Amino acid sequence: MRMSSLADVLTQPHRALPIVRVAAHMAWVDRRLVADEVSAARSVAAVLGVERAGAGVLSCGPLEPVAFESAALEAGARDVVYATALWIALADGVLDRVERAALDALARCLRLDAYQREWIESLVWPWSGSSGEWERRYAGVLLQLEGGAT
Repeated sequence: MRMSSLADVLTQPHRALPIVRVAAHMAWVDRRLVADEVSAARSVAAVLGVERAGAGVLSCGPLEPVAFESAALEAGARDVVYATALWIALADGVLDRVERAALDALARCLRLDAYQREWIESLVWPWSGSSGEWERRYAGVLLQLEGGAT
């Protein structure tokens, strides 16, 4: 059974905007923002249909831990939230220890077990990296999640 419905996220902006906040946080979590992370985070807002509402979220910098967890839980779509965070962390082609620690905290917050995490990561890795085509690749991640089952 899937943990969430992609249709719910795409049709309910109040669920999509927290995912954009999580994406922005992951882009900033290592305290440096690179062009690939900016492009990837903007594509998340575009694909989720909240580009206008998400404008400026990146300029706010990383979230405080409580706000980060709250944003993740507000979205409700645990698999989409974790997949998005991982995809953003991998946008520059490197998953450093700070990003891994943030993903570990996010997984605990979302109550993802090791199996769920491994399943999500196996879907995200092929769509990651800094090769451009951001919107198409993020949409690919979401389609993989929607088509998969845990």
